[in-house]
Amino acid sequence: MPQFFTDADLKLGTTIELTGQDAHHIHNVLRLKPGDWILISDGEGRSFKSNIIESMKKSVTISLDKQIKRLPFTPPPTLAISPISRERFEWVVEKSVELGCKRIIPMITNRTVPHRAKIVSDQKKIRRLNEIALSAAKQSGLPFRPTICEPLIFTEVMKGVSEYDSSILFYEGEEKADIRSFWKTRSNMSNDLIIVGPEGGFTNDEITLAQNAGTTLLSLGQQILRVETAAIAAISIWQYEIGNMDLPACDG
Repeated sequence: MPQFFTDADLKLGTTIELTGQDAHHIHNVLRLKPGDWILISDGEGRSFKSNIIESMKKSVTISLDKQIKRLPFTPPPTLAISPISRERFEWVVEKSVELGCKRIIPMITNRTVPHRAKIVSDQKKIRRLNEIALSAAKQSGLPFRPTICEPLIFTEVMKGVSEYDSSILFYEGEEKADIRSFWKTRSNMSNDLIIVGPEGGFTNDEITLAQNAGTTLLSLGQQILRVETAAIAAISIWQYEIGNMDLPACDG
């Protein structure tokens, strides 16, 4: 069932009007007609199965007929990741959101290639990434509006780790701590920050800074993974371990 987001006040049994790109997509691309169903979400976790009453090129009217019941889930991890090439970064944004990640922080490190950093250098580029993230949320049925944050330098990310229950940095130089041993000893389900990248790895000074900030260093195994591969692997493992991949499909 196609999903769309709205800022309208959603109440069961009421009707709302969708316009702009959403109306165009429903009417011209999906070619949905009165009697067809869509999912409408407020971006804060509430979704409604909605019946199309009227479908025109510039306006689609729907009725909110049934609120979707969703089981409680553990907050997904936030991803802080160093920019890579535009195509690869857009891909990792899309796939991270499809896996349930709601918040992504572009992170500038000492070894972030300068021309890579330009893909998050202004509001227009951040807006495009947010559009990609929103499209991924619609496609995957994520009932939350994902956010691509303003870029932060690594030291700023470290200053903010106290906002999370825990922060985890994946580091190819870590020889002792791996994900399996980490989850064997962990009992609480937390609001985590996952830190990945850059292509050249973290500097020794950055690793020391992370350790001093209380960040846990983990290895993703013997293979050297590309930045986007490491990010998707980490998010997938996290979502599985915290139980978000065990939840059944929503009622509706």
